[in-house]
Amino acid sequence: TVLRRLNRREYLNTISDLFDLNLTMFDPTTSFPRDETIEHMDTIGDTLRTSGFLLSQYVEAADRIVEKALGQEPPPPESTWHFTDNFKQQPELRYSHTKVHDNKFMVLYEGANSTNHEGGFGPLLAFSDGVPADGYYEIRVRAEAKNRQHPYDQSIFGSDPAMPFRLGVVPGQISVSSLHEPQPIQPLLAEVVLQDEVQEWVTFRVWLDRGFTPRFTFPNGALSIRQTYSKVLRKHADLFPEEVRDTKGIVESRAVVMRHGFLPQIRIHEVKIRGPINAPWPSSSQQLVLGDNALDLPGIRQTLTAFATRAYRRPPTSDEIDRLMSVVESRQQAGHTPEQSLKDGIKTALCSPAFLYLIEPVADDEDSRELAPYALASRLSYFLWSTMPDDELFAPAADASLLDPEVLLTQTRRLLASPRADAFVNSFLDSWLNPVSYTHLRAHETEADL
Repeated sequence: TVLRRLNRREYLNTISDLFDLNLTMFDPTTSFPRDETIEHMDTIGDTLRTSGFLLSQYVEAADRIVEKALGQEPPPPESTWHFTDNFKQQPELRYSHTKVHDNKFMVLYEGANSTNHEGGFGPLLAFSDGVPADGYYEIRVRAEAKNRQHPYDQSIFGSDPAMPFRLGVVPGQISVSSLHEPQPIQPLLAEVVLQDEVQEWVTFRVWLDRGFTPRFTFPNGALSIRQTYSKVLRKHADLFPEEVRDTKGIVESRAVVMRHGFLPQIRIHEVKIRGPINAPWPSSSQQLVLGDNALDLPGIRQTLTAFATRAYRRPPTSDEIDRLMSVVESRQQAGHTPEQSLKDGIKTALCSPAFLYLIEPVADDEDSRELAPYALASRLSYFLWSTMPDDELFAPAADASLLDPEVLLTQTRRLLASPRADAFVNSFLDSWLNPVSYTHLRAHETEADL
């Protein structure tokens, strides 16, 4: 069997479990080279090569991960932010919205996948610096779905008027790019369906990393709004006051249609943000990794042994812990604090082949090709969950009972019954049953197979 490294998906899932980190807005692998595939499979050892460049990226990623997980400061007390007016739109819309609506509310016109991005993202520009700490935040929005049913040719908008409007929340970071534009990390954090023509309060509870701000989206809005104003005014001139029917130019057409028209839109009249909510301290990452061990050398060795046991997915050898401790001791001799020296030891573990590779030693019998218990646990967990084994799977690996077929079957059924088994569907089954793969398989079927 070719030893293979963790692919990018598995790496991220393992980091999340190893540190109890929420990776919704944190991706330390953005600079990793893309995993090569065979027949759409990204779990084939022959293709998961490790280059010098990737090794350097592992070092940088380890630094970012450990500082993110263990370098946190106590969270600030819970705060509330309230926004009731001065909802400035993006530059393309600002003149018209100020002229027509005096920025009394925020308006969303189009879906976030628009090619022009003119009214697809609604940020709170007065909150552009984002939240002060990682954590959960409650976001309350007084919103209104307007003009789902309208008198215009529906082909102008490219959306389905039969579907109720949806309001979504995605994160944004001002240091990355304009908050009105798409950003590299903008998962849909939450979504709600709005009633027609009713101002209603909706509440979202979402995770936000420090420095991220909520942005509102209209997932089933118009495909593109930029050309809509002129098209509506030109095609439905009879529905507008006579004195504005001959308006020319996109800027003035916007203002006319906003004032006199019935464009499908979501209006946001008020926003309240509260948090971080019940943020634990020490953080869950710190509690999981550091525990209650002292920061003297014996305590650090205990911490590294416990961490390496989980990171290596098996008990580490004394030799392996000695190597980690040599890093810690050399850092302390160079003047680093015990805390920083420990973090450097943990970073070293994250760059170890024992963490990065699915090592598959055979059992004690040299003639046997059976996997040893810990290797079998990892094989099973990464196949069905795309991440490290949990404590319930580690336990039968520790006493070798996992080699019993009945115990293995019980554990397999438990893993499949977990929501984490979605990873199996999204990775292996989607790749295996990809139409291209299916066509390839059909091309190699024999008449007897058919």
